[in-house]
Parts: sequence; C-alpha cells; structure tokens
Amino acid sequence: MECDKCAIIKRVAIPTRDLRILGPVFSHSSNILAREKAMVVNLEFIRATVTAEEVLILDLLRQEVLPFVDQLRQQTPLKRPFDIQGTVHTDSQENELHVSNGGQWVPLPEAAEGLQCELPFEFQVLETALERDAYPVLDELARNVSTKNLEHVRSLKSNLTPLLACVQKARDETEHLLDDNEDMADLYLTRKWVQNQQAEALLGTATSNSIISFAPHLRRLNSDHSASLATGSILYENDVEELEMLLEAYFTQLDGTRNKILSVREYIDDTEDYENIKLDQQRNELIQLQLTLTIASFAIAMDTLVASFFGMNIPCRLYEKNGVFDYFLGATGMASTGQSQSLKRRDAPVTREGDQLTLTPLGAGNEVGRSCVYMSYKGKTVLFDCGIHPAYSGMAALPYFDEIDPSTIDVLLITHFHLDHAASLPYFLEKTTFKGRVFMTHATKAIYKLLLTDYVKVSKVSVEDMLFDEQDINRSMDKIEVIDFHQTVEVNGIKFWCYTAGHVLGAAMFMVDIAGVRVLYTGDYSPHQPRHIREKRFTDVIHSTISQGGRVLIPAFALGRAQELLLILDEYWSNHPELHNIPIYYASPLAKKCMTVYQTYILSMNERIRNQFANSNPFKFKHISPLNSIEDFTDVGPSVVMASPSGLQSGLSRQLFDMWCSDKKNACVIPGYVVEGTLAKTIINEPKEVTLMNGLTAPLNMQVHYISFSAHADYAQTSTFLKELMPPNIILVHGEANEMGRLKQKLITEFADGNTKIITPKNCQSVEMYFNSEKMAKTIGKLAEKTPDVGETVSGILVKKGFTYQIMAPEDLHVFSQLSTANITQRITIPFSGAFGVIKHRLEQIYESVESGTDEESGVPTLQVHERVTVKLESDKHISLHWNADPISDMVSDSVVALVLNISREVPKVVVESEAVKSEEENGKKAEKVIYALLVSLFGDVKRGENGKLVITVDGNVAQLDRQSGDVESENEGLKERVRTVFRRIQGAVRPIPLSAS
Repeated sequence: MECDKCAIIKRVAIPTRDLRILGPVFSHSSNILAREKAMVVNLEFIRATVTAEEVLILDLLRQEVLPFVDQLRQQTPLKRPFDIQGTVHTDSQENELHVSNGGQWVPLPEAAEGLQCELPFEFQVLETALERDAYPVLDELARNVSTKNLEHVRSLKSNLTPLLACVQKARDETEHLLDDNEDMADLYLTRKWVQNQQAEALLGTATSNSIISFAPHLRRLNSDHSASLATGSILYENDVEELEMLLEAYFTQLDGTRNKILSVREYIDDTEDYENIKLDQQRNELIQLQLTLTIASFAIAMDTLVASFFGMNIPCRLYEKNGVFDYFLGATGMASTGQSQSLKRRDAPVTREGDQLTLTPLGAGNEVGRSCVYMSYKGKTVLFDCGIHPAYSGMAALPYFDEIDPSTIDVLLITHFHLDHAASLPYFLEKTTFKGRVFMTHATKAIYKLLLTDYVKVSKVSVEDMLFDEQDINRSMDKIEVIDFHQTVEVNGIKFWCYTAGHVLGAAMFMVDIAGVRVLYTGDYSPHQPRHIREKRFTDVIHSTISQGGRVLIPAFALGRAQELLLILDEYWSNHPELHNIPIYYASPLAKKCMTVYQTYILSMNERIRNQFANSNPFKFKHISPLNSIEDFTDVGPSVVMASPSGLQSGLSRQLFDMWCSDKKNACVIPGYVVEGTLAKTIINEPKEVTLMNGLTAPLNMQVHYISFSAHADYAQTSTFLKELMPPNIILVHGEANEMGRLKQKLITEFADGNTKIITPKNCQSVEMYFNSEKMAKTIGKLAEKTPDVGETVSGILVKKGFTYQIMAPEDLHVFSQLSTANITQRITIPFSGAFGVIKHRLEQIYESVESGTDEESGVPTLQVHERVTVKLESDKHISLHWNADPISDMVSDSVVALVLNISREVPKVVVESEAVKSEEENGKKAEKVIYALLVSLFGDVKRGENGKLVITVDGNVAQLDRQSGDVESENEGLKERVRTVFRRIQGAVRPIPLSAS
C-alpha cells in the first residue's frame, strides 16, 4: 500500500509539524507525541504513527524494522484491508501486505474483531516498539566494551555518551508521563475513539447494539470493561492504572539500563587510568634501559680510549665478530626515542583533584568594589577581603556569598580598612555560618570599628536594607585577631604572613603557603615614590583659585588619602605666610576620631613622616580646623574645604558642591579614583549642567581638576613589581573591565618571553590551576643521627601536622610533637620448680642474645633476652618476667612463657645441671650434624670436600657449599640458587634468632 503525507495527516488528524520528528533531522532522538487521535513514535529505527485501529510505519522494508513488524503481526492478527487514498494491493486469502516501489508509509491493520487482549491496540504497538529499542542496549555494550588498548577504550567512551543521552531521553519522557495522569489519559486513543462513536450514536439513529459491537474490538479489554462501555460509562480508572504499570515497567528497565551504562562508563574510566599507568610503567622502563645503555656506552668508550693510549696492546676478540654492535646501536636508538617521548610527556597537566588550586572572585572581578576572593587548595580554604560595592546598597552591595559555603572557610584575611575591602565583614561574621578565624593588622582593626560605625550612622537606607548594626560591629571586633608584619601564623595547615602594602595605614599584602604552594594577595598597594610634580600642581591650583577669590572643594575619602593631602596643605600654608588668613577645613567627624589612630601608628608610616615626628607631631595641624556640619560653616570669602564622601553622592561634600558649582571662580579638585555611577565621575567629563540634590538642574561653571593621588600602583609600578617576582600565574582583580583589559594586554606583551599566564576573571568565574605536590617526610631526633645505608629499612613513627611529615623514634615523640606518650611495663609470675640453668640453656638455643646477671635490689639471678625481656628467679617455686610493652617484646615474652611451661611439663622435671650447661663447641657440632642430615634428606648425594666445603651432586650438576659464609659455587644457576635458599632456611631454623635488627 502506498500513501502520501497529506493522506496520513487527514486520516489521523495530526498537524504537519508533528510528522517532522520522523524526519532525518530527528533520527537519533527518542520522542513520543500524544495527540487527540494518534501517537507519533520515534525510537531510533522504528518511526510510526499509531491510532486506535492501525499503525503506519515508515521504511517498512528496512532490515532493522522487519523484526518489529513480524512481532507486531504475531501479537495483532490481521482483520481486513483498509481503504485509504492511493493504491492498495492485498491478498484476500493470506491477508499479506504489499508495498509499491515508490511508497514509504505502510499501515498495518487492526487486530481481528472479537479478539480479547489485555491492552488497547495502540499500547501493544508502543510496547513492542519499546522492547525492540530498549532491550538490545546492554547486549550491544557487552559486545563492544574491551580493554585491549587505550585508543579503543577512549573511542568506546566517546560512543557511550550519545547512547547514554538516548536512554536518558527515553527515561525522562517516561518519567514525565508517570508524573501526570492527564498526560497518560491523553494516550488512550481507544477511549477517545469510543467516546466519539458513542456521541455520534446518541446524536444519530443507531441503537445501543452498534455501540456494544465496537467495544470488544476497540477496547481489547475483558468483558467487565465491555459491559461498562455498553452502559455508557466512559470513566476508565483502571485504564490509567494499566498504562501506569506498563510505563513503570519500562521506566524501571530504562533506569536500570541508564545505571548500567553509567557503571560501564566508570569501568571504562578505570580502564583508561589502568592503561595510562601501564604506559607510564613502560616509559619508566625505557628510561632505566637508556640509563643502563648510557653507562655501557661510556664503559666501551673508556675501553677504546685506554686501548688507544697503549697502542692497541689490549686484545679484545669482541671486535673480530662482524655486526656485534648492531643490536646495541638499535637498542640505544630505541631507548633514546623512549627518553625523548618521556620528556614530551613530562609537562602533562596534573589532573588529581587534590592538586587543583581554585581561585574565584566573589567581587571585584572586572569591577571596582566589594573585593572578595575565594581560594581553595587541598581541602583548605582562604577568603581574601570582605568589602561592599559603594555604588549599591543593601544586599546588592555584598559579594556573591551564595556561591560558597561560609562554614568551610578556614581563614579570612583583610588587607585594609576601606569599605570596598572590609565593610561586609560584620555581616559575614554575624549573619552567615562562618566559623573560621579572621586576621588583620593592628592599625586596620583600630580604624575598622570607627569607620564602620560611622558608615552605619550616615547610611540613608531603610531598616530592611541595613546589612548590620553597631552591635554586629562590636561582636565582630571580638572575633578579629591581629597580625604583625612579617609574622608567620599557621591555622589548620595554612601558613601565612603579611608585608607592608603602602596603600593606607596598616594596609598589608598576604602571602599564603599551603603544602608548599604560595599565593601572594596584594590587595591595594602603592610603592613609596616621591610625587613632587602632583603635589606642586595640587598646591598651584588651590593657590590660584584662592587668589581669584574663589573657594576650593576637595571631595576625599575620610581616611587614607585625606590625611596625606592635609599634611601637604598644612606644610604649604606654613611656608606661605600670605595664606595664613585663608581657612582650611576638613569636614569629617570620622577623620577627627581616626586622627588619634594615625598619631599612635606613626612608626608604621614612611620615612618622611617618621623624621618629621622626631621634632613634632605632624598630625597636630596648625592651619587646619575641623568642620562638623554645614551649619557650623560660615561661607564668607575664599576657603579650602576637604569633605567626604569622595563620590559626591551625599553628605557635606555634596551640599558644598551644590552651593559652589555655578560660580566660575570656584574649583573642585578630585584627588584620585572615583567609582562609576557617582557624581564625581560625571563632572570629570565637564558636563554643562548637573542635577542638584533637590532635583533641580544647575550650570556647572566651577573648574574641575583631576589630580590623582591614588594610593594604587600604575602600570609602570605594577610591571616593575611583577618583574621582581616573576610569578608563573598572575590574576588581575579590582579594576574596571576596559582598564583591566588594557593592563592585561600590556603585561602579556611585557612577559611574552616567559611562560607567565595572565588572567582577568569575572565575578564567580573560577580559575583552576594544578600543581605537582610531593610528600616528603623528614627524619628527626635519634633517627637522624645516623645516615642509613642504601636499602636499609628505617623504622619509626610518621607524624603529620598540616602538610608537614616527620619520622621519629617512639621515644622522641613527646620531644618533637605535642603528643603525650606513656610506657607500659608488664610483669607476669609463673610457677617453676626446676633448675634455672635449664631455662638459660633452652633460651640460648632459640635466641642469639641471652645474658646472665643479678638483680641489684634483691640479688636474685636474672636472664635478659635481647635486652627486651628480663627473667628473674623469685624463689624455688616461681620465676617472673618483666618487659616494656611493644609488639616485639610481647612476642618474645610469649615465647619465654611457653618455653617455661613446656619445661615444667617435661619428664623427668629435674634436669641435671651438666646437661644444661653444654659448651658452645658441642652445641655447634650438633648444629652441623643437623644441617648435614637435612641437606642429605633434600639432595641425596652430599659429601664433605676440601676446605670444609660440602659437595652436592644433583643429576650430574655439582654445587659446592661453604658452611661458614653460605656462599655457593656452581655452573648451574638453578641448582646454585636452590642450594643457597635451602641452606639459608636451615640456618634460620637451627641457629638462634637474632633480634638486633629489630
């Protein structure tokens, strides 16, 4: 039968777009679409449209589809041919379907009338298709998975990904259907068809018998369900349960298939690792071979050199054989090739998870503000800085704390007190799950509280947007620890110390060392360099403006840069008496409070201020007065006012700007960097008008001068600093995106000759680096007093603290560690009524070192076995054992106890003293006899030869054994090794046990 797409669309009543999933574009995805009268099924090779009465299959004659058709015909026998637009050819006797050459779509007829089945027709088709598509997956995997070589394993791994995606897709589709009863109900095409037939019958003249005649064939349910159809009840609750059971069965199968595929993929990953290990072993063997061949080559070269010196007088028959060096040269070439390949692989990246260092900017990534950088390495985590963004308020000003788990952070390091580096610290300490330790310098902590308390007071935000209050600040002060410059602190295996940053008072750079990997976090830093040109321009602008009768506004941050500018102005006024009648104000109560802190930490400042402090306190200004509020300011005549904030967002600096901006005689000097989005940033571009705080506009006539006294390093200073350090990795943060990009390009050009990597990550963009970390254990204490020989075993206790490993003797444990140690002395008393000399005799047969002595306190005889176990004769009927508990001493004591108990059970119990004190010579002769007898029993032909050697003959092969040294001489290597091994074992059984090595 042949039919076109239009006929199919008209017959099954589905839109054209639904048939597109059966096209070649979607041939590798699994889809099942449920529509009003049909389902569209795409399961890899099986692509069909299924209705309540028929199934139309695409590409029926494909090899992969024919088994599905055969199985479907077996489950749903043919009923009658169909009439559809096109040409139909059927055999009425055999009911076989024929397809013309040009056709693609072929319908399979419905099940025979009256046939009772468990499921509706469309579900039988869907079940058959799913069985055909899902079950062969694992069989195909079992045939394809192999570990013959690494390349095959990798190809399997890549092929497994689309297979997993296909199974996952089918699993998700099935799970979606199971979660929604309405979607499952939409799949009951038979029910919909019956409902439509009943509706038509009710509207027409047909009788109820016509409805009943359709029910058994269309529903394919039992008689109870058919009866319910006849009565007109269309609520088939059991139908949904049946479909749910069917889908659950396939969901279980698909989920199991998915899990097995994941297991196979894990197995393939393990196999890939195993193949890599084998390749590394082969590489190491090649390196060893090349080293051996190099030594051999050197030896032959020396042979040739000596021969040349002696005029070829040293005979060597090796040169008489042609081609004798061919294999040597070939092997040398192979070894050299292997060495070359190994050198190429040496720079392969380390992929072990523990060796991965991760750095993530939670703020200040391609922006200025809310500096906060997260670092993780070997399970240790460090957070650098904890600031806010000055252009935002509320939660929006915080770093992206939700990207991390605060409870996992070990150490938080604050570089300096500026808001963009420290203002979110109270929130982080009091409002999150952080449990680590916080460090900053003494000066930073002193100003931190004053600065943030003032920040809370002047912040004009709602209560809901307040991040913290003064109580949070006070509680955070108790959790902050201080650190001195160059002081090393270790916390949970993390070592860190700080250097002077020169940015503001107390600013620090932090160097962090974790398992030998060091990271320097500079924060804001500035080299100590003279700024005479900028100072002259600054004072010239102010002097010129005042001379014209104007007023000068200097918007500056309350701390840091403001103190430096005040020092410049006070010194300039002192050197120019004509300016003494011009007032200078600094309008910041906070600056006045913090001035005492600056006076306290004079010694932390530069040399110029320290020299000036030797004569007088430079922060006790002679020509500068504080200004508390605008009400205290009398605006009469020229004046210089330094006010905060620096961005002119609000406060006294903004009030003065609104008063003075329209007068061209006035000037505004911006002394450093200002944040984007602030008024100070806007007026640098000199707009014609500005918006005042009351919402009105005013002309901008005052002069605006940008004279940077920024306490940040510029490009030249940054480049010089990096050239001194030459780090392999440079990560740039805390800068505008455009400026950061320009700096990165210049640094790339500057460091083009090296292997330096320069990265500018965005916020929450992690930078991953890998480092080869080697674990090294150092021997200390008694173990370090003697250098061990090559191959000698060193025994001790391995102590790990952080990432430091040490091996020490047990008795040194309390000296070189904080661990407490204790010794357990054990004593046991055993009944014994025999001669004490018998015990000594038996012990000498077992152990090599048995010494007799006398107890100093009681004077009773004692025996000491290898200086570990002491045996005392307590009385005529008892002996006692004393030893310090350890594995070897416990073993020796157990053997002594067993020996004494065995002697006590012997008959006769009393052994004469003469037998117990045999000479060593007699004992040696007895041992020789035992050794000889054992050798005869093992080898048969054993004779005494010259020089006391034993001659052993086995199958015509002769071996000579030196009983004193244990050396064996024989031309047969197998016999030689066998005799040596046997003799060593006999010696161990006959001779006493030495414990000196223990």
